[in-house]
Amino acid sequence: VLVTMVFSNQNIEFYEYEISELELNNLIDNYLSNFNAYNTRSFNFDLSHKLFNILIPFDLNGISNIDHITVVPSDKIIGIPFSTLITNNNNQTLENADWLINDYSISYLPTLNSIINKKDEEFDSNINFVGFGDPILSDYQNGDLRGDFDQIMQIKNFQSLPETRQEITKISSLLNKKNTNNLFFGEKASEDIVKSFDYSDTDILMFATHGIMADELVNNYEPGLILTPPDKASDNNNGVLTASEIMALNLNVDWVLLSACNTAAGESNDSEGLSGLAKSFFYAGARSLLVSQWYVESYSTVELTTGIFKFLNDNPSLKKGKALQLSKLELINSDEYKHPFFWAPFILIGK
Repeated sequence: VLVTMVFSNQNIEFYEYEISELELNNLIDNYLSNFNAYNTRSFNFDLSHKLFNILIPFDLNGISNIDHITVVPSDKIIGIPFSTLITNNNNQTLENADWLINDYSISYLPTLNSIINKKDEEFDSNINFVGFGDPILSDYQNGDLRGDFDQIMQIKNFQSLPETRQEITKISSLLNKKNTNNLFFGEKASEDIVKSFDYSDTDILMFATHGIMADELVNNYEPGLILTPPDKASDNNNGVLTASEIMALNLNVDWVLLSACNTAAGESNDSEGLSGLAKSFFYAGARSLLVSQWYVESYSTVELTTGIFKFLNDNPSLKKGKALQLSKLELINSDEYKHPFFWAPFILIGK
């Protein structure tokens, strides 16, 4: 039995859905096959609507005055992009789909305790922004995906992502930050600088690069972020900022943006729950995260992340989740990126 707890208007209600854990996990696995870089023309709307009825077994329209949904998922449910759930399964196409994100902004919280203590906060445009991106790497095939590898590759064989420099620079400019001293690209996008930087005045921290899961590289047993590798590896700098190294950072930042692949996923392909990478940033002091649930396409990612800050720049009273929703809707309404593979991977976790 799947139990859903609903907090609304200071009331708590419980709903039950008769389904075994095995059946639910199988449905989730089948559903996630929709988000495949090599099949962005079709989508299983029937399965999406079925999961909507399972995971939201109550009448959303019956709850008045809500435009935001906060999800506190357990186990493999963290892997479901709730924004892609279909609320009405009549004659659905990619051009007219009734996605849940059409009507609600959505965020995630890791625990029930965090939802009880959650406070609604508006975005403060008077912030300090620090960004790391465009590490010095090489080219490889399938180059427009951040982290899609058919076999284990060493860091220096990862494809360069020059668009991440543009991504970070544009976000910085949208935040009215003309001083680029806190933007680190190329040789400066290194572990040494990440570990030695003083984050005491940092409000938003961003990494735009490749993300890896545990065991994706030889002798690397943690999830991590790829940075510029040194000429000679050391214990302090081998080109991979791992989850344990992130935990050692002294962060006191409002928002960490992980514009990379699988940064919300478990520590391996079979893991459940929030990733060690995401947890490590919370442990280090981040209050909210923007993370991805699968391999992301690089150019749509730039459109999505910069779109968030375009909307926040235009209307600083927006909350983060609303800005993310509006940016996703822009991609949904585009010709090139209307498939959920492009707009759905990124989720907001935290306050």
